[in-house]
Amino acid sequence: MSNISTIYDTLRTEIPTLSGFTTKTEIPLPDSLTSNIDNVMRDGWGIIVGGASPSGFIEFNSQFTDQEFTIVLTREIFRQTTSVEPGVTTNKAMLEDVNTLKARFLQSDELGIHSNIAKIEFASSTGIEFVETGKNNLRSMSVTFIFTIREQINFC
Repeated sequence: MSNISTIYDTLRTEIPTLSGFTTKTEIPLPDSLTSNIDNVMRDGWGIIVGGASPSGFIEFNSQFTDQEFTIVLTREIFRQTTSVEPGVTTNKAMLEDVNTLKARFLQSDELGIHSNIAKIEFASSTGIEFVETGKNNLRSMSVTFIFTIREQINFC
């Protein structure tokens, strides 16, 4: 198995533990939020695998690739017509989730896969967005990281 598969599997296993997301549900289709059922997205997370490009890192017998991983977070907002507080509370919770992910991901040794990763960078995050669904009021936010992944090359 390549290092990219190992890293992807590790992210799926470690995101709930490292980020304190143990009560969150993994979203089956994070790249198409409206295709998921509302119950899954009430307090969820998912991984979108983005593009990849060759990295500028050079090391003998190794190839480096910059791979994008985007973590999508969703939360239900219990909207009230007379108070802004539920929306403010949800927004602050999402911002805290993103900050927690950034803090944990930028310490790759906590992921237990540091030998396969030359570098992790925070690339960007989206604003908090409304998710159009049938009956629930949901918000989402995404944060993108670039992992510089090392693959060993064996010469014959």
